[in-house]
Amino acid sequence: MHISKTVTWWLILLIGATNVFSDIATKSENELDKTSSIVAVQGNVAKLPCDITPSFSADKVHIVIWFKEDNEGRLMKPIYTFDSRDNSVLEQGKHWSDELILGDRAYFRFYEDPAKLTINNVLLKDEGFYNCRVDFKQSPTRNSRLNLTVIVPPSSVMVLNEKGNKVTNYVLGPYIEGDVISLTCIATGGLPIPKVTWWQENALLDDSSENLSNNTVRNILHMEKLQRKHFHTILTCQASNNDFVAPISTSMRLDLNLPPLTANLVGEEFPVSAGKLYQLQCEVVGSQPLVKITWWKGHVNVVDAHEKNSDDGNVTISTLTFMPTAEDEGKYVSCNAENPTIPNSALVSGRKLTVLHSPLLTLNLGKNLNNKIKEGSDIYFDCNIKANPWVYKISWKHNDKMLNSNTAKGVIINNQSLVLQNVRRDKTGSYLCVANNEEGEGESNSIHLEIEYSPTCRSKKPAIHEATLNETLEIKCELDASPKEFEFIWTFNNSAGFQQYLSLHRNASAVIYTIKSENDYGTLFCKGINPIGDQEEPCMINVLPRSKLDVLINCTISTESNQSLNVVCTHRLDPDRKHSFIAEVYEFGTDNLLRNLTSTKSSFIIYGLNPGLQIEIKIYIMTEAGSSKAIHLNAVIPRWENLAASPLNFSITPTLAITVSIVVVLVLLSIGLLAITRYRLCKRRKMETNYNEENSLKTKIDDNDVDGDTNTFTIKEEMNPDVVPLATNIKLPNSRSTFQQQPYKSYIHLKDVDDIQVERPLLHPQYINPHPKLVHYNANRMPPYIRAMHPRFAPAGTMPVVHEDQGYSMDAFRPLLTNRISRMPMVALPTQQLTATQL
Repeated sequence: MHISKTVTWWLILLIGATNVFSDIATKSENELDKTSSIVAVQGNVAKLPCDITPSFSADKVHIVIWFKEDNEGRLMKPIYTFDSRDNSVLEQGKHWSDELILGDRAYFRFYEDPAKLTINNVLLKDEGFYNCRVDFKQSPTRNSRLNLTVIVPPSSVMVLNEKGNKVTNYVLGPYIEGDVISLTCIATGGLPIPKVTWWQENALLDDSSENLSNNTVRNILHMEKLQRKHFHTILTCQASNNDFVAPISTSMRLDLNLPPLTANLVGEEFPVSAGKLYQLQCEVVGSQPLVKITWWKGHVNVVDAHEKNSDDGNVTISTLTFMPTAEDEGKYVSCNAENPTIPNSALVSGRKLTVLHSPLLTLNLGKNLNNKIKEGSDIYFDCNIKANPWVYKISWKHNDKMLNSNTAKGVIINNQSLVLQNVRRDKTGSYLCVANNEEGEGESNSIHLEIEYSPTCRSKKPAIHEATLNETLEIKCELDASPKEFEFIWTFNNSAGFQQYLSLHRNASAVIYTIKSENDYGTLFCKGINPIGDQEEPCMINVLPRSKLDVLINCTISTESNQSLNVVCTHRLDPDRKHSFIAEVYEFGTDNLLRNLTSTKSSFIIYGLNPGLQIEIKIYIMTEAGSSKAIHLNAVIPRWENLAASPLNFSITPTLAITVSIVVVLVLLSIGLLAITRYRLCKRRKMETNYNEENSLKTKIDDNDVDGDTNTFTIKEEMNPDVVPLATNIKLPNSRSTFQQQPYKSYIHLKDVDDIQVERPLLHPQYINPHPKLVHYNANRMPPYIRAMHPRFAPAGTMPVVHEDQGYSMDAFRPLLTNRISRMPMVALPTQQLTATQL
């Protein structure tokens, strides 16, 4: 069925075509010459009009047929039809196009007035003559002829610079102001031949183009002496051969390197002070590309600057931060603005610095003088000053003390000069000058003046040395001189008129002198010689006989702990001689002997006396020849004392009263809270340990436990796990047998973990009362004769204690944490080390 319809359609089309050809053949020649011209641009849409309006309203279009003529003017077969014969309305008409010629590019717009055959993406091959035949239902057939002209635009344009190189980055240059440029624009393709023009912004510069071979056209633009106004100008080359579409073009920016127009320091000129920071700004306008700005101070380049550029890059501001010095006075500070791409484009702007500064001083000795002057000479100093503004005060210093003019003493000050006449040795030292101006104070360099003089005795009184026979003395010759390179001359005279020149000691400042006979007592003379001259008066040293027992030199007292004193003595006793040191301690102002200490060493420890007791100590040496001269010392047994607050005179203000009241309330609250906390803690500890101190401190000792033959006793303890004995089965030294008695037994409850309870020696011969005495110490302030052998008190292990007090025993109690009760007994026996048993 479909095939029959198609065949029927083609038969109708052929019959119609036959009729057309016959109609055309019969048309008059004048009718065929009526041709309309249509122009279309390649690639755009070609619109071919055809009038399909019937002659009267009752008529309608049956079919529209489009033909295209060949090169000889003959009609080809139909290329497009619009058939509405089987439809009552045109909207239902059928469209057909030739696939080879038009494909799907054509469409007949019957609803437009006039109706048009549109050809999309028109090609050059579409150019030619077209015929449109319209058959109506009643009206006669209508024919129209159209000439379609297809314009081909140019395909491309390119720009060449003066060197014939293609411009690729849309930027011309960079050029320099005053350059002459020549740019060539070439357009390729186009039918008809396009026209090439040059434009600046919207202004036509050149429209003279010439045709070249190979379907190209060119236009050469010449621009004489480029100016600053051409900077970043947009130049455009256009190529066009129709008015239907926009011309193809290429645009580029004209880039110029421009020198800076101006460079100026910003702000008014003003003086600056040395040592302060300042900023100078230099503004540079008009440089392209960005200007290079350098700062100069005299001939020195200064680099501590930063720059800021405007958004358009036309203005650059450089800021220099600098600290002037006194040496900058009068120097020219300038900014140099230069475009590195343009030779000789630098601009300079600057100003002369006026620097205010404190005085700069240089102290010099007078001509032909040095800092070593012979006593009695004259000397002068020059103080050179550089200051802005000038100084209003000049002063001089000797050894950092102000020096005033005093003609009588040979000191003459004349502004910037200092004269010292007939200088003596007291003028030795450093000299400097000081000057002041509105900017401050300046000090010069210091010159040390050395006054040279011949030797003199350091002491104006003769020295006295005492010695016994066969005693050797070291006798020094103490001289004062400058320079100190002496030679010494020693001589000796005695009362018998004997004189001796000790040439062996010429270069020695001391002699070793031994008294071998009575004739060796007398007077030694020493005399010095230095480069300045000989000593006028020699130094005298008298050597006198001394008592054989005058051997104790000096004794000093130091505090060893809260309740003990340490006494150390110096002596000149021969160590091979048999001797002993005796210290008698009396209550001050009485004959009440408190202690009598004897030692082979020249030191004593005095303890066991009441704190605050004022005592007098008599110390002497006992030898086979008798006792030496005694040294008497006064001291007070140390104790802790509260420092009484000294009254302060001040007025009580309301604010102070309120503040004090608040502080008092807070302190009372703190004390109350602390007391409550302490009470609860103690109560909890007692409950946890179930400890009874009264019962635990009892000791049972039976007389049967003491063995008189062996000086050994045994202590029986209650079976109380919280009680630890001081010692059991203790064997006392034989030296104490004459004082044997029931051994003393104590248990101490120590509340502070750092506390130690010390029991004084039981059988020390110097004690009047042989009974023991318990003394409380803190571990951080233990006396020197007890040394803890454990770094920290702890409940674990054993902790030995060593007692080093000349072989006398004592008991020491150290804390140990057991059930939160701090106690540990320890025993220290002579020259041995004991340990405490852990509870």
